[in-house]
Amino acid sequence: SAYLKYLSDSCIPDAGKFFKKKGYFKVESETVKSVRASLGITSDKFRNPLTFLMEAADDTAYCVSDIEDGIEKGIIRWEDVLSFVSNDLRNETEAVNIWNGFVEKANSVKYEKSRFIDLKIRVIGACTDFVADEYIKLHDKIMDGKLDTPLYNKSSSEAKILDSLTRFARSKLFMSKQACDLELCSYNIIRGLLDHFKPLLFVQAREFDSIIDDTDSGYQLEKRLALLLPKKHILAYKHDRNKFGPDVEPFLRAHLLVDYISGMTDNHALHVFQLLSGISTKVRA
Repeated sequence: SAYLKYLSDSCIPDAGKFFKKKGYFKVESETVKSVRASLGITSDKFRNPLTFLMEAADDTAYCVSDIEDGIEKGIIRWEDVLSFVSNDLRNETEAVNIWNGFVEKANSVKYEKSRFIDLKIRVIGACTDFVADEYIKLHDKIMDGKLDTPLYNKSSSEAKILDSLTRFARSKLFMSKQACDLELCSYNIIRGLLDHFKPLLFVQAREFDSIIDDTDSGYQLEKRLALLLPKKHILAYKHDRNKFGPDVEPFLRAHLLVDYISGMTDNHALHVFQLLSGISTKVRA
């Protein structure tokens, strides 16, 4: 319940603050309702109170961790971070003072690659304290389901520092040549996998059954594609098909393929793409 940042299923249109993205699949609706009901959450627009903490932790941790990875890989430098954030916050006196205090302590660390780790710990610590105080301050509003904004108060110094680090990551790290090259490659791998498995979407439901059960002598390409699908994904597909009936079968089949592809590791996705593209004859685990 707490990890559902967005409250709409895959078929509900945008309906407000917590519905702008999809939180779960339509076939999971009954499970979600059951979980929420067991916790006394009766409104479809009411977040689990702990979700606000999960969201704040997510916002705090990922940005600074991405920058740490960028420094370790040599994509960006420690000096780049300091220069960008100091300039970005130049008109925010309180935030600048807090930031300069963090930097001064981090600069006393002997090894350069360890300086950002020290800075990261200080930023996360300050943000954690701020979020905890905000949660306590807004407790009644949260429990009444009336809070529709994140815990981070955008006017706070902690939020301004975090926003500045986020802007740095987006402009200097995510748009670096190394990151862009990797994303372009990944995009084509994912798109290529979806295209290669597309034939499995264009057979009739009865024919698809015969393909995954290997009881039909036709559909040679589709049968070979189906052999790549893990048994646990096929069992999940069959379970949901029996539960929800034939009307949603096309959706469930697409769900099966998306589950399989999205569950691949980076290396496995690359090797399956190379196999289906005729680049390699081996698929590594």
